[in-house]
Amino acid sequence: MRPEQDPDPVVTRVRRAREALARACDYDFQKMFEFFKSRQAQHPDRARAPKRPGVPRLGHAQT
Repeated sequence: MRPEQDPDPVVTRVRRAREALARACDYDFQKMFEFFKSRQAQHPDRARAPKRPGVPRLGHAQT
């Protein structure tokens, strides 16, 4: 049986809820991306902080 023809109403309801949540998350990510791009455009001369060296992990030999 094809998934779009599933007769179980619970499965259909859960699938629709999952799709709605995915759409909402995509919308939120898009809005955050637009916000960060606008902030970057407002302050083009602002430099990123230099990267700090990572913490060495145990078990890795330092040479």
